[in-house]
Amino acid sequence: MATSSSLLVRKDVFDLTPEEVLSLQKTLREVNRDTSPKGYAAIAAYHGYPAQCKHGDKDIACCVHGEPEFPQWHRLYVVQLEQALKEKGLSIGIPYWEWTRPLTQLPDLVSQRVFIEQDGGKARNNIWYQGQIQTPEGVKTTARAVDPRLFQQVEAGQNTDLFEQVLNALEYPNYCQFEVQYEVAHNTIHFLVGGRHTYSMSHLEYTSYDPIFFLHHSNVDKIYAIYETIQRSRGYTP
Repeated sequence: MATSSSLLVRKDVFDLTPEEVLSLQKTLREVNRDTSPKGYAAIAAYHGYPAQCKHGDKDIACCVHGEPEFPQWHRLYVVQLEQALKEKGLSIGIPYWEWTRPLTQLPDLVSQRVFIEQDGGKARNNIWYQGQIQTPEGVKTTARAVDPRLFQQVEAGQNTDLFEQVLNALEYPNYCQFEVQYEVAHNTIHFLVGGRHTYSMSHLEYTSYDPIFFLHHSNVDKIYAIYETIQRSRGYTP
């Protein structure tokens, strides 16, 4: 991957150094405090709630799903938060959560309620643990109901069901067939993490308020980048 100063390299969330975790904590905290269009609340809202786009005379969520533009729209959406974090001092990209491999837990970055700073041991609330949503009924907090199937264990040499879903998608030279299967795999993570909670990854309007959304979509974008590389090797021009 290019290492130009204008680019941010995305790392596996399980490979972050303590210094990188601290930087992610500090910069998201600053973006969360930002009340401008570059703040977390404004960026999260652009995906779903409150509806900001038009379909005829109706207000609808701006996100694109079930359409060929799904990968590109969400690629730019992750970059939108990534640039906001960069302006607050982040020097790496939004980490990707590689959920196709066998997992035993959610990444520490998003699963621990309290973050312990390495330089001094000070305890702080983990800004990546949950988000807040301003609704007419008051402030709501994001929640998760992680399904045990997310932590599927397989024998050596075998692949998880999520890996097989992604592999199936990558095998399609036809872009539209790829996109359908790719989005199905993506949808599975939203359900396995959010369950039936309203203010969770499972709910289109509120999903992006949970910071784990962006780790998930950083990985979704990585898979799309892999597909673009495969397509070039097949002789297709993006």
